[in-house]
Order: sequence, then C-alpha cells, then structure tokens
Amino acid sequence: MHAERPRSRARTASLGFTTIELLTVLVIIAILAGIAAPSFRPMLERWRVRNASEAMVSAVYYARSEAIKRGGNVKLQKIANNTDGCTLAATNEDWGCGWGVYSTDTAGTATLLKTFAIPANVTVSIKDNTGSIPIDRWGTLTGVSTKGIAMLPAGGSNSSPAAVGLCIAAGGRIKVIGNPPC
Repeated sequence: MHAERPRSRARTASLGFTTIELLTVLVIIAILAGIAAPSFRPMLERWRVRNASEAMVSAVYYARSEAIKRGGNVKLQKIANNTDGCTLAATNEDWGCGWGVYSTDTAGTATLLKTFAIPANVTVSIKDNTGSIPIDRWGTLTGVSTKGIAMLPAGGSNSSPAAVGLCIAAGGRIKVIGNPPC
C-alpha cells in the first residue's frame, strides 16, 4: 500500500499584538509625551510672537506702498476691542486683536484695504499711541521719529525669551530687537 506521510505541524503564529503589548506601548508613549510636552511651550511662544512681528512688518511695508501709490492718506489702525470676540485691545496702546490698513478719501471716508490677524496668546502694545499710525505720500510715518512696538507671549514680560521688539523709524526702516520696546 501507500505509505502515509507524516503530517507537518503547522505553526500557528499570531500576526499582531496582544492587548498587553499594545497597552505597554501606549503607556510608554504617554509617559514620553508627558515629559516632552512642557518643552514645546517656549517654542510655540516664540513661533507665535515671530508670526505677529512678521505680520506687523508686512503691514507697515504694505501701508507704505499703498500710501506712495495713493498719494498719502493711508493709516495703519488697530482692530477695535470686542471685534469677533477678541478682548485684547482694551486701550489705544493694545493692538492684540490685529490691525488693518485703511485709505481715507478727501471726504474723510476710510476704506479697509487689508487686515492682518495675529496668533492667539500674543500681546502687542505700542506706547503713546492713538490707535493708528498715519503714513504720508512719501511712505513715512507721520508725526513720529521712531515707533516702538512690544510683542510678548500672553502673560509674559519684556524679559521673556520669546519677547520681540520692533523699532520703526519715521522713514520706514524696521529693526527687530530682542528686548522690547526700542
């Protein structure tokens, strides 16, 4: 007769993780994330402040070019407090809700040309300000020799590593410094 072949024993291998292995990996990831998360805060603060300072630099350059193009009557103006739920602009010195570039016609009617939003949790202040910065037909800031702008993380101080100061000369030259204001 025919000889029987010995049956090969098939291995039954599991192609996945057991519940205990999966939970162990998740616990290790949670512990590492808990250790790493606090170190991201300063990085996020610096990123937010840098974005706000870049928005201000862009707004000044845009306002100057529009003033030259339109023959003056352009101003950079803070967005009012309680606009879109923002409450970071309580005084004329607080620009935490963002700002816009406006053109004013001969009748005194202001037209919004462009708005500049800033990230949340950033404090922007311009000392001795009326809430707007007029720019004349030559692209210079009217009535000032230098404008100092402090940008800080919310609740931060001028000594915060993320703090940035912008010094804007009347002619439009902008210098970014680490210790606000100018």
